[in-house]
Parts: sequence; structure tokens; C-alpha cells
Amino acid sequence: YVTRQRGFLEVQKEGWDLLEAHKEGSLQAIARDRVIDLFKEAIACYPWNAAAWSSLGICRMAAGDFEEARKNFLESLWLDPDKKATYINFGCVALKLKDYKTAINVSKAGLKRFPRGFHLAYNKGVALAKEFTTKELKSSTVPHPKLIADLKRKADESIGLLEEARELEKEEHMFRDR
Repeated sequence: YVTRQRGFLEVQKEGWDLLEAHKEGSLQAIARDRVIDLFKEAIACYPWNAAAWSSLGICRMAAGDFEEARKNFLESLWLDPDKKATYINFGCVALKLKDYKTAINVSKAGLKRFPRGFHLAYNKGVALAKEFTTKELKSSTVPHPKLIADLKRKADESIGLLEEARELEKEEHMFRDR
């Protein structure tokens, strides 16, 4: 716990943009690597720490190491399937890797637990659209009217999910404000 918190403090001290330092050897890259080492150390001390696994995934995602980030988010979900942010981040990594099936499945699993998760619905909608366009439209030089109708239906379905999630979030905020 203490080591994980040191990682968070290091990020807060240096600023979140240190995670995105790409020039190896720069002061920011050294600080980013130190934060990654702190989260690894926290995991070595307590491998069941889902928050440390998720935090390591965020650091790796920001650093552009999407394959490792995927593994970290998966480990975090195995340990604690009740953390919405991990589903969201895992979906983002899958989208970055163009693994649309995984992005859809992770987002669906997250939406089952968190039906008001706007970002989960967004990830699912993007993945559905990307999966459809890559698979169906690449197979044909001229899109068939049925393909266009299917694409429109899937887009409308995704927009409906987003609007529903947004309305639920608004209701939740109004309830909290009372």
C-alpha cells in the first residue's frame, strides 16, 4: 500500500504528463520509469493489489506500451471485477490495439456491472463501428445497400446506448444535488 501511494505521490509531484514522456533519457522519462518501478514494487510486495495493477496499466498505456497495459488491466479485473475505471481503460487499450472484439466484450462486461457507465457505452459503440467497417466494408469495393443499412442500424444502436447512459448520469447527478 505504501509503495503504491508513493507512486501516486510521484505522479502528483511531477504532473500526469510525465507518464507520456517518450524521449528516452529525458528527465520526464526517468520519472515515468520510476513511477512504473514503484507500482511494480507494490505488486511484488502484494500481488493481489488490483489498484496497483490498474495503476501500472495506466502508466504503461500513457507510455504507449499497450500490450503490457492490456495484461495489467486483465490482471486487475481478475483480482477486482468491481472497478469501473479498469473496464474503461482496458477497452481503450483494446481499441488502440485494434482488438475490437475484446473492446466490445470488456465494455459489455463493464456495462453489466455499471449500466450507467457512459464511457463503457462509448467504447462499445466505437468498437462496434470499427469492427463493422473494418470487416464488412473492406470485403467489398462498393458498399452494398444492406451493408450501409446494417452500419446505420449499429450506429443508431450505439448512439441510443450513449444517450441512455448520459440520461442516467444526469438523473444520478440531479439526485445527488438534492
